[in-house]
Amino acid sequence: MELRQFLMIAANPATPYTVLESLSGHSSPGVLERIAENPNTPMHVLFQLAQHEMADVRAAVTDNPKCKQDLLWILAHDQSPDVRFRIGENANIPLTVLIALMSDDNPYVAHRAQVTVERIEESSRRRGVGNKIRLWFHKNRRTQTG
Repeated sequence: MELRQFLMIAANPATPYTVLESLSGHSSPGVLERIAENPNTPMHVLFQLAQHEMADVRAAVTDNPKCKQDLLWILAHDQSPDVRFRIGENANIPLTVLIALMSDDNPYVAHRAQVTVERIEESSRRRGVGNKIRLWFHKNRRTQTG
């Protein structure tokens, strides 16, 4: 089978979890990234991919809609700023994780997380729930920063 076919199978949300599980040993980082992003990927495979040597594969785990918060917290402390940056730019990540990344040692990661939180706050304000989020955000930011 050609690489392109493996990529299509790994990216297809209709691919059974058993197939994704068996493909998780593939040597192509691109295939592994698609598996990491696929909502049918079993949680134990996501944990395995979150420990992959390549940062792009670990970062792709954070784009999986079924990624558990405990795994996101592990990846929010990843050695690679690229992984943390990717978390910081994802508006679907829980606010608690994004707020923690606003204090990241890497200024680019911290800034990206701040911009994402502000974007979420602005979007919520337009929908009429901004005051609740703003209050929650400021309360939790004080807790996170000391």
